[in-house]
Amino acid sequence: MASMRQKNTALESALAQIYRNFIDVIVRHLQRQGLNRERFIQQLNLPCAVDDLQQLTRQDFMHCLDYAKTFSGDSAFVLNAGCRAYLSDFPLFGSLAMHAKNLKQVLEDLTYFYNSTSMGGMNINLHIVSGTAHLRFLSTQEYSADEFADMVNLSVVSLISAAFNLVGDHHCSEFGKATICFQHAAPPDPQTYQRIFNVPVHFKQNYNEVIFDEKFLYLPVLGYHEPTYRFIRDQLKQRNALLLESTSMGERVHSILMILEQPKACAVGKVAEALNTSVSTLQRKLKTEQMSYTDIQADVVKQRATKLLLSTHRAIDDIASELGYNETSSFYRAFKRWMGVSPGEYRENTAN
Repeated sequence: MASMRQKNTALESALAQIYRNFIDVIVRHLQRQGLNRERFIQQLNLPCAVDDLQQLTRQDFMHCLDYAKTFSGDSAFVLNAGCRAYLSDFPLFGSLAMHAKNLKQVLEDLTYFYNSTSMGGMNINLHIVSGTAHLRFLSTQEYSADEFADMVNLSVVSLISAAFNLVGDHHCSEFGKATICFQHAAPPDPQTYQRIFNVPVHFKQNYNEVIFDEKFLYLPVLGYHEPTYRFIRDQLKQRNALLLESTSMGERVHSILMILEQPKACAVGKVAEALNTSVSTLQRKLKTEQMSYTDIQADVVKQRATKLLLSTHRAIDDIASELGYNETSSFYRAFKRWMGVSPGEYRENTAN
């Protein structure tokens, strides 16, 4: 799996653009507060210029979020900045979203275009259970819930703000039945979250997620225009394809399995379909990379299993089911083969 960890210039540049867009949101809010932009950037002490998109990294971005709270003296600064994010802050995807049919189409596009090429430390996952939508923000790196807090807070509030920009603020009441969950601990003033989101907010939960009525997904986007939407989506698909060309097939399969539900039960055909290729082409390319689908699948299942065991308090039966095991005993055997201990022992030993 060594090739999975190789640096990729094209993807790093694309991710740097996303980080830069979010940093612009932060810096603009500092200026609204009457704070000095140049002094903030100077005191960030980044190893590269903010404008250098080829070098801006996830660590730089997370440092920026953390320091903005110190610089402003506002522990809720990231949340407040996210409330003022606009679709125009994200030119590529924002243009697509503004012409989509409804919010479901927006979120499906977001998960596809972001997750299929992202090595940015987070995946976004939308799934619907019994009429209830769950929009989850999942860390793909070894961050603790608290280390990941600023990044997920900004993502959640920016996306909700963008959603109301798309469908109109008069639909806020329909979102009022929602619940927002964070994995990180409650801040000193949790009422700040209640004020900003205006829905129940819970901390130290199993997932970072927004839970809401499925009906909200079908609210029409005010600027819907199908020809423009299709034109922009085709452009994004071409850009996406160019990014994917610069990655190995193994990386692409790994990325898709990280966002699909029940990866253990996911057939190779489903992944090939998501990558817009045939099963034979996928397997042939993996073979030239000295990889196999089953090896990558096992690696993803192991990675997601350890993450769930350490970042949530969920029952092991539930974790096994989410990963795609029909029987918990099969998960126990596989986990012990990978880690040398049972899932329960791994959770207990690592916590200690």
